[in-house]
Amino acid sequence: MLEIAKAAIKTAGGTLIGLLLAAVATKILAILIGPAGMGVLSIIRQLHQTLLLVCGLNGQTAMTQGIISRPPERQPFYTATILWILLIWSFVFVCAMFAFAAPLGRFIFAGTVSNQTLLIYCMIVPGVLAASTSFVAGVINAHRGIGTLAIGPVIAGLGWVAMAYPVGLWFQQGNVIAFIGLITLTSGSTFLFYAWRCWKAGWLSGVWSAMQHSFDQPGARQFLAFAASSLISGLAGMVTLLALRILISRHLGIKEAGYFDTAWTLSMMYVTVLLSSFSTYYMPTLAAVANRHQITPLILMMVRFSLIVGVPLIVGVIAFKPLIINILYSSQFMLALPMMEWMLIGDFFKIISYIFAMTVLAFPNMKIYVLSDILWYILFFSCASVSVIVFKNLEYIGLAFLLSYVFSMIIYISYSYYAHKVTLNKKLLTYLLSGFIIVTLSSILCWNDQNLHWSKSIIISISGIIYSCFLLEKSELYTIIQRIKEF
Repeated sequence: MLEIAKAAIKTAGGTLIGLLLAAVATKILAILIGPAGMGVLSIIRQLHQTLLLVCGLNGQTAMTQGIISRPPERQPFYTATILWILLIWSFVFVCAMFAFAAPLGRFIFAGTVSNQTLLIYCMIVPGVLAASTSFVAGVINAHRGIGTLAIGPVIAGLGWVAMAYPVGLWFQQGNVIAFIGLITLTSGSTFLFYAWRCWKAGWLSGVWSAMQHSFDQPGARQFLAFAASSLISGLAGMVTLLALRILISRHLGIKEAGYFDTAWTLSMMYVTVLLSSFSTYYMPTLAAVANRHQITPLILMMVRFSLIVGVPLIVGVIAFKPLIINILYSSQFMLALPMMEWMLIGDFFKIISYIFAMTVLAFPNMKIYVLSDILWYILFFSCASVSVIVFKNLEYIGLAFLLSYVFSMIIYISYSYYAHKVTLNKKLLTYLLSGFIIVTLSSILCWNDQNLHWSKSIIISISGIIYSCFLLEKSELYTIIQRIKEF
């Protein structure tokens, strides 16, 4: 447990600082451009993330798994092969973007901004940079460079803070391309840092010569099979969110797209910190398990750890959500609250689902992974579309989010049981049920609160902390108390 906590804190520290810096930039932009401007920015950012997946084949996890599973003397040849694949694919990507820029721009930005084709052209550079960042990040993660990975979000966050004010002013003057410049700056700076660290640490030593002398065909097939499945799954998610943002902007207005982005970002922000801190330890450790009998104890330990950390986080966000929106955005964005209330409950199921979903990636069964993810997005988008088109309401998108993650959790727990004989003991089931009850009751008590009630919010937050203390073993609690005293 302590090893997990150390790795999680190290990674989460950098991610958290990066998110805090991004939050400062978001606050500046929210004040300058309002909900409508944030709606436009959200569509551009979602398009960037989609292009990142396409250009990089969503292959970071496949790279990490492939490098770890090979002996040290074969790792440079595998890495060189992946680099060749990505270089060739990036060329194809750039050509396709130039060829289809006009229709793509009209479809995505119709009725929202002008210079639609130029926007697509400008998105090519940050897309390639972000894909390059994903490649070097995969190498770093495979070599357990957790501290290095933690610095990347900080660098990106500093770029957002430095440029948020001038970019906001340029947008007020009608210059939407300023948003793309901001994304390019952050992607480029992160890539340069990661590439420098790889070179300095020697993690790419032997790769350049390997590129000239050999091509690992079995490794290429393994990577492409893994990455293709991951790409289909990831692309389903990104395209779904992009389509939903476009749907909201066309049926409800660009301001509503800004409200949706607020709820989505806030419900994802702290979960991103938590899950990214898990992944740098959990994924490589699970993939390296030699004895299959060790899988169940590791997963159950991760579930307990996720409850210890996750429940107080969720409860805290639920209790203080009006204050959080005011701090990170402004009072103009309070209309995001109804949807956010459902999504925060859904975050509980998302965290648990993630723990069990890693078994599909660590011991690759990409058919299950792709099928379950596609089914999730079909369910979510279908329900969300009904909310937008039929009910003309954002709130039920949050309910769609909650129901979809309940479905996801059931699928992955069932798979873990049938594939790896992972069973939840009665004690852990009690922890899960009590955690869900605390999260749900906290949400009910704070439902429709647009003003912060300090006493109620503090009491609710303390209940989440007490829950975590009950889950800790005596030795773990004693160690934490001793560390606090030493600090």
